[in-house]
Amino acid sequence: LFTMVLRMKERDQWIHYFLTLIDGKFEQLKSKNSSYSKRKFASKLGLSSGAYSDIVKGKRRISLDLADSVLHKISISSAELEKWHARTGRPVTVQRTIPS
Repeated sequence: LFTMVLRMKERDQWIHYFLTLIDGKFEQLKSKNSSYSKRKFASKLGLSSGAYSDIVKGKRRISLDLADSVLHKISISSAELEKWHARTGRPVTVQRTIPS
């Protein structure tokens, strides 16, 4: 039981960090273009707007593989990418970017 609770806490930590990163990226893009929508951002991430909304609201679980894939589609700093990989235990891979 303790191991299961510990795994849940670890999962909550990487999910929280994931949501922080994608929210920050959306806000950054929105500040450059006030008409930039969450629907367009979701599309750039390869998600439907409904799936994006459910993930952000915590109504839909996201797998580590999908979260990793989404984060590699946005421009995040190398420090943020290192933190992501440290939190998830994933190896660092080449980062792809989405044009602004």
